[in-house]
Amino acid sequence: MTESELTQARIEQAIDTKFVENHLCELNSTPEGVFVLRASEDSSYPDPAWVLVNVWLADEGDVRAGDAEHVGEISQVSAINIAYCPYCGEHLVGDD
Repeated sequence: MTESELTQARIEQAIDTKFVENHLCELNSTPEGVFVLRASEDSSYPDPAWVLVNVWLADEGDVRAGDAEHVGEISQVSAINIAYCPYCGEHLVGDD
């Protein structure tokens, strides 16, 4: 499964959080499976909550090991609060 098939909706479903904005760096590209997203006000994150989300997709080895049912399914997600984009340095702010 490619990153383009890894949609925001799939990430939201995997971690039960709604995201309202996706930061795209103009100067640098983020690695595959890494996203800079802003959580909605009704999420469990403090507002405005920008988070660095790293998503791991299952591969054939994960399926063989019984850690996943299908290649390409989301196997793990980590999300940490951030104030600045770690790739371009932009200060991330919410709608004020």
